[in-house]
Parts: sequence; structure tokens; C-alpha cells
Amino acid sequence: MQSLESTQYRGRFTLHPPDDFFDNLYIRGFLDTWISFLISVAYGGANWSEKKKGRCSIEAMLTIDPSGKLKRHFVALIDPEVRDQIWSSEPYREGYNAAILVVGAAYNRLYPDDPDPILAEAKPLAIMIEKSSIQDLDPLQNKISSLAAAITILTINKYVTDKWSGDIS
Repeated sequence: MQSLESTQYRGRFTLHPPDDFFDNLYIRGFLDTWISFLISVAYGGANWSEKKKGRCSIEAMLTIDPSGKLKRHFVALIDPEVRDQIWSSEPYREGYNAAILVVGAAYNRLYPDDPDPILAEAKPLAIMIEKSSIQDLDPLQNKISSLAAAITILTINKYVTDKWSGDIS
């Protein structure tokens, strides 16, 4: 499995994804959900107006994807038929669920007895990550960030690598 770190898609500080990257429903489900949860959890935006959340989402999307493709897909969700079709698709739902796990782990919002199979698979990997991380971190924060990293590896990182590694030269 080749990492995107050393490929044509990643410059020194900027990700240069394949042209179809932001058209992919898994990626869109992950990013839509990740941005939405960060607005609510990290930025305290749970009670913001829909307009303010939408503006913040669009700014985040334009930061992630300066071409505007991600933003155009997001704006298209205003149409209820498009929204229902996209939100009900299996790849979008998988990306959505992956983002919930990543953000939930990063903000310590997951239930310890959550039966999610990805979470179960992530726990031993998180222990390995935790043991190899910087020891100066607060132990609880180290445990939380290690679990979030493990879930990221098993979800979005695995998906991207599996989907586009054949395109990597």
C-alpha cells in the first residue's frame, strides 16, 4: 500500500488530488459530515443559523478545494431530490459514518461500548500508535488522538489509498 505522501498527488504542503476526487460520493460524505461536525463540536456552532453554518461550510470547502468543485456539489444539495439521492447512496453514507467516527473519537464523544466494527478494529491499532507517540502529551489526550488517528487510517486513508493507488505513478 503506497502512501499519498510520496506521490504526484501531494506537494510539499498542498494536496493535489486526482480530478475526480471531489466527485466521489464517499469523499463528499466524509467531508460534508466532517465539516458539519467540526462546526458544531469544535467551533460551538450547534446553535448557529443555517445561513451562518452554510457560509462557514462553504468557506471550509473552498479552503479544502480551491477549484470550487466541492462547494458546487454542496450547493446542489439545496435541491431536495438531489439531496435525497446523494444522502441515500451507499458510498455517501459510508463516508458520513467514517467522519462521525473520526470526529467522535477526536472529541472523545464515542461510547466505550459502541459495537461499530471499525471502532473495534481501531482500538488495538490505537494502542500501537499511542505507544509510539510523543510521551510529553497528556495521557488522556494521547489516547484520544491515537484512536482518532487509527480510525482515520482504517476509513478515509484506506479508502483513498485503495481507490487511487492504481493511479499513482
